[in-house]
Amino acid sequence: MKERPILFSTEMVKAILEGRKTQTRRIIKKQPHGAGEWVRQLASWLFPNVNPYIKLKCPYGQPGDRLWVRETWALNPWSYLGGCKYIYRSDYESFPKNEIGKSYPDIDKWRPSIFMPREACRILLEVTDVRVERLQDITEEDAKAEGITDIEFYPDEGFPLSIGHMAGQDDGKTSLHTTRVKAYAALWESINGEGSWEKNPWVWVISFERIQS
Repeated sequence: MKERPILFSTEMVKAILEGRKTQTRRIIKKQPHGAGEWVRQLASWLFPNVNPYIKLKCPYGQPGDRLWVRETWALNPWSYLGGCKYIYRSDYESFPKNEIGKSYPDIDKWRPSIFMPREACRILLEVTDVRVERLQDITEEDAKAEGITDIEFYPDEGFPLSIGHMAGQDDGKTSLHTTRVKAYAALWESINGEGSWEKNPWVWVISFERIQS
């Protein structure tokens, strides 16, 4: 069993903590050109339809490996009073502020997730499955596992989906979509840029479950 770091945005961390997110998609850095399919070969993935062929291992591990989550964080300036050493942005807004011993202090500067040390990690995931597929092959069930959830809205027109909170939008606008896949496509573009969904890259699909300590 190996352990590796993985970065998640604040909204994705919230989804993991709420038990809504059990899957993540990450772009394969070495994209093959031309037709063909990836073939699993023990712990590696092979794309044989190019010359020279491409052989890769998933950088996020294999089933049974663990991922420690890096998230936006800060040092707690009140820790000398016996409180927690680290504060996390994903749950910061839900706590009252500025009452020593009962709340969080104001944070002037949050630290990027990429700089989080291992000792600050509070979320540990176990990889349960790894596969390779085209981004647009995502199913409704997969989109739900990515954290996309329903909201009741205009029942006569069905149940559109909101991704405003998932994309970290705080402008008060809500994006509505008629399927989870469409909502996920919009979320993907909000993170990876306009046109990134249409490129339909090969992605690592990592399924996981949170390890409760």
